[in-house]
Amino acid sequence: MRIDRIDLYHVAMPLIYPWRTAYGDDHVIESVLVRMQSGDAVGWGETSPLAAPTYSPEWAAGVFHVAKTRVWAEVKVTVRSHTARAAGQRRG
Repeated sequence: MRIDRIDLYHVAMPLIYPWRTAYGDDHVIESVLVRMQSGDAVGWGETSPLAAPTYSPEWAAGVFHVAKTRVWAEVKVTVRSHTARAAGQRRG
């Protein structure tokens, strides 16, 4: 299977209430979404690490960076970084 296109999205989805932990308050949940296309077939994937490497060594900006730099050499990657709220405003 040949992958024709990969789109990476680094999003920050606002929470109704802050998520409070010993490490501080989180007002958004960050996630990295991946859309892959091969011909007419399209698939989506997601990773939802925290904004900082606190509970585990993964964090959203790190995942986004590795995906962007490792995949870039193989196929053309469209990279987008925005909040979920901004994405909704762009749609109309």
